[in-house]
Amino acid sequence: MHILFSIVVGYYKYCRASTSCPSCLRQVYLNLFNTSKCLASSSPLDCKEHHFTHEYIAPGIAGIYDIKVLIYEPIKSKG
Repeated sequence: MHILFSIVVGYYKYCRASTSCPSCLRQVYLNLFNTSKCLASSSPLDCKEHHFTHEYIAPGIAGIYDIKVLIYEPIKSKG
C-alpha cells in the first residue's frame, strides 16, 4: 500500500472591513480531503498575508477535491 502526501502552501488575508465584530475571536481552518487544520485561532485583522504550509495524506483514488478555507466568527445579534 502506498501512502501519498500532499503539501499545501498558501496564504490568507483577513481585513477589518470583512467582519462585523472586530473584537470577536476568529478561527481560520483549511479543509482538504475531509481533514481540517487550524491556521489561526485569533486571526489579526491586519490585511496582511499570513502564510502557511500543511501536509495532508492524499486519497488513493484519483479525482477532483475541494480545498476550503473556513472562517468561524460569532454572529452579532441585532437588537
